[in-house]
Amino acid sequence: MNHVVGPMSLGTLIIGPREHVVAIAELDDTATAELGPLLRDTARVVDTLCRPEQTYVCMW
Repeated sequence: MNHVVGPMSLGTLIIGPREHVVAIAELDDTATAELGPLLRDTARVVDTLCRPEQTYVCMW
């Protein structure tokens, strides 16, 4: 997980796989199994610490 620097909105975080893939369909079983809980847990931490009106999870 990394903070985004650049044209993205303030407070944007990126969660990416350790190995480069072009599409989620290319993730191996281990990475796939880790992604869902990681996204959920990250959103929970952001909600708890920052109390945002909305927490978005997006893919590009």
